[in-house]
Amino acid sequence: MFDQRPKNSFFPAVPADCGRLGYRLAGDPHGKVLAVTHGWAADSEFTLPLAKLFPSFRVMLIDLPGYGLSASLANYAKDFDSVANLISNTVPTHSVLMSWSLSTLYAIRACSLEKSSPSALITICGSPRFPDEDGNPGFNKRYISKLTNSFKAQNAQRLIKLFYAIQGAGAGGDAIKASFAKFTIPPYEVLQNGIKHMTEGDERENLSKLSIPKLHLFGRQDLLVPAQQATLLANSKNTVTHIFSKSAHLPFITEPKAFTQIVTNFLNNIR
Repeated sequence: MFDQRPKNSFFPAVPADCGRLGYRLAGDPHGKVLAVTHGWAADSEFTLPLAKLFPSFRVMLIDLPGYGLSASLANYAKDFDSVANLISNTVPTHSVLMSWSLSTLYAIRACSLEKSSPSALITICGSPRFPDEDGNPGFNKRYISKLTNSFKAQNAQRLIKLFYAIQGAGAGGDAIKASFAKFTIPPYEVLQNGIKHMTEGDERENLSKLSIPKLHLFGRQDLLVPAQQATLLANSKNTVTHIFSKSAHLPFITEPKAFTQIVTNFLNNIR
């Protein structure tokens, strides 16, 4: 029982079952639920710094299919809709759903489902459409094509380490390296599915229809998700955007104080 745990402590992990994803619990057992989904190649261990920033919340650090506590659900990682449905099944009613990077695509779809009931959506360096096309700021598809062609099982760990090293340049680099050292890299097929979803996924229409409050956060130095996305999203209904000037793809690690303040202000305004 949560009542028997000391306030603001870290709780045991909850393994996945056939209908829900596995997750770790942290924070105040009586607080509002903040459900967090991680990015490509990083499990819930990588998002532990987020839990420490919001101790007054009951924080759920969710593992996507094939990752961490959801390793047994790796087969679901192939299908975009299945991932979104599992997130929707896992997140409690009236929770705030916070997604980082790739998982933003799944989170938007999850919030769009008829059965879904998050009270707000916060995206961190994510996008409803990742590639650069039709006026949408994003990554060049040619780079992803090169990554796909060079990304083999035997060199997966090296390329992932390089990816996080680039994102960790400058402020917060040591913390990013420390976080990288803690998590377990998922199966090669799961990683390949993530690249496919990142390249093909398009949740712009679903995002435009969401009526819940939304906060979109970006890093000025991000090489994967250009901060210009903030301009496109700023005028959307019930939407707040913010760009962290000293951050790349991980502002919750590189600018934790500013990150906490922006998110807290947003959450206070929607309560």
